Amino acid sequence: KALELLDMVGLSEYAYIRTDKLSGGQRQRVGIARALLQEPEILLADEPVASLDPVTAKEILDLIEKIASTHKPIILSSGMATDEEIGEAIEICRSVGNDDITLLKCTSSYPTPLQDANLSVIKTFKRKWGVKVGLSDHTQGFLAPVIATSLGVSMIEKHFILDKSLGGVDSAFSLDKKEFAEMVTAIRETTLALGDEDYQNKNNDKKREFARSIFVSKDIKKGEILTRENLAIKRPNLGLHPKYFKTLLGKKASRDLSFATPLREGDFLE
Repeated sequence: KALELLDMVGLSEYAYIRTDKLSGGQRQRVGIARALLQEPEILLADEPVASLDPVTAKEILDLIEKIASTHKPIILSSGMATDEEIGEAIEICRSVGNDDITLLKCTSSYPTPLQDANLSVIKTFKRKWGVKVGLSDHTQGFLAPVIATSLGVSMIEKHFILDKSLGGVDSAFSLDKKEFAEMVTAIRETTLALGDEDYQNKNNDKKREFARSIFVSKDIKKGEILTRENLAIKRPNLGLHPKYFKTLLGKKASRDLSFATPLREGDFLE
């Protein structure tokens, strides 16, 4: 199986060569083969074609095609890739019948200043390519992931570190256990607060009880004309809707109406 996967990534002839004798790109492909050996449910291609020479770019795109052919969910990180390169990678996945693609907005700056995050492009990604979107975040803290959540991402990638005292190139923008838990809580609360984008108040909503309606503002005798002086718009929502106020003016009361009672159908003559 391992030899088959090495052949898939174009390294079958290097099967018996030590990895420290391989180039950086070859080691990456060995890593992909190892990942595939574990039969993962998701495959991540980070900056798949950015800043590569044409030959290497062709090899990487061929590799994306092979990976997409497994029909497992694909995660592509935009990184330094151009729109043309991103579109090409997405089209390759779709050409082999794999449309389960998540495109992560990624700024290749470590750490990324907030002003360089350009999170608004997340909506553009979704509109332009019709894929699920996410965020590969290198900013400090977790404000950017929370904002990205409000923009509709379905996935967040964030660097994690067990202990910041360990140092390392990523430690400045990595979250420790406590911070990561806080980020997860903030993201979940943001999702909860966003609710349903199609939500709208309905007449039978309980909170509509506190809306305004038409009330009798002074005692009205049967046959008396309804006017601005004896009708008013007040809370709660027990009477007719305020939109009928003007059309009611000039009509006659069909019975005696007491002060502070809601005006309803049948209280006036048509």
